[in-house]
Amino acid sequence: MSELVRIFDGRVVADSRDVALTFDKQHQHVLRSIDKLVKAAPELQSNFGPQLFQAPVGPGRGGVRNYRRVDMDRDGFALLAMGFTGPKALQWKLRYIEAFNRMEAALLAPVIAEAPAEPLTAVPAISFTGDQVQMIDTMHKLTASVSRIQRTHGKAEAMRAWALMGGPDLSAGTLPASCRRADDNPDAGILAWLSERIEHCPGSRVQMKVLIADYQRWCEMNQIVAQGQQIFGRNLNIIGIPSKTSDGVQRLNIRLRPAGVLQ
Repeated sequence: MSELVRIFDGRVVADSRDVALTFDKQHQHVLRSIDKLVKAAPELQSNFGPQLFQAPVGPGRGGVRNYRRVDMDRDGFALLAMGFTGPKALQWKLRYIEAFNRMEAALLAPVIAEAPAEPLTAVPAISFTGDQVQMIDTMHKLTASVSRIQRTHGKAEAMRAWALMGGPDLSAGTLPASCRRADDNPDAGILAWLSERIEHCPGSRVQMKVLIADYQRWCEMNQIVAQGQQIFGRNLNIIGIPSKTSDGVQRLNIRLRPAGVLQ
């Protein structure tokens, strides 16, 4: 396998067969995981493109048979890879994301060179207030520390550490007074998800449906009650993440971190 990703129909995609081989999975199990994702969130169908390929039926039998495979874009891969674990999984996740970045940069290079300056500079950058930066930085450190405690000592000790370290009450969805603003109170669970799963990346765009699916799955994995889509979107507005309506709602200048990475 010389390339982890390739360009198909104007998009950078990864082949489900290559993903299965790389992560030492059976291809049928990768397809089953993709089917579960799409069944749980049908709006993700655009991130997973079903394809067919031919392979010999069997030794000495002759003939070929059509089999299913799936092309997935960066967001589809990020959601799928959340469920991959093992000593080498994180390393390969990072390599895949790096391959997506490199190929997308090559794909966009001619467009950026030819496009007029105004549309490029018209995209607003994320702007955080001092209070929001401090709040998100605090959540970064809390989630990183507590995640390590959970891996080594279990959930009960992690929850105890969260409380002792001054973490907000995620079940109630409120922030302590020291982290609240008078006019806007971003949801604590959404802030925790944001600090763990999202990074600032000027020029990048992520479909809102992908962010919602990732947030809901993160809440399920951490046993937190997820907020509804309307509240989720309003919180992203409060935090200051710009949006654009193009082929559905997109959030600008951010991208999902590879699953399992805490910074």
